[in-house]
Amino acid sequence: MPRRWSKKKIARYLEKEKGIQLSPSTVYRLLKTFRLIERTKSIKQKTKQHSKNRRRTKTSLRARYPGEVVQIDLKHLVLRGVTYYQYTAIDKYSRLVFAKVYEKKTSRNTKLFIQEAMKYFGFGISKIQTDNGTEFMDKYATD
Repeated sequence: MPRRWSKKKIARYLEKEKGIQLSPSTVYRLLKTFRLIERTKSIKQKTKQHSKNRRRTKTSLRARYPGEVVQIDLKHLVLRGVTYYQYTAIDKYSRLVFAKVYEKKTSRNTKLFIQEAMKYFGFGISKIQTDNGTEFMDKYATD
């Protein structure tokens, strides 16, 4: 067999000349298992391996005391065809959680939720981390 045959060409040769039916992937796996070939790394694989060595930097805010950073998110709940909205607040320092369900997702409900969360937590909130959804913008709240 010539040196530079592809796995597809080897599979076709085995089928025509020897009557052995193997898929190209099986041919490759066998050649690799018996160490008859060495797979060279493509540029993409080298880049991928290189990026694994880099440390990933954390982009989230760090809290040093309760109430410094509170994460707030919203989840859509559909019950019997009616959509409800669950607001959830998590204090990053103490890991305290507060959640409440509303019928509408509005900036006004978000404001009410934050006020109720502060009462529940028992401390003020310095920073709020959100996903910048429309319910977190001050477009509709007028108070």
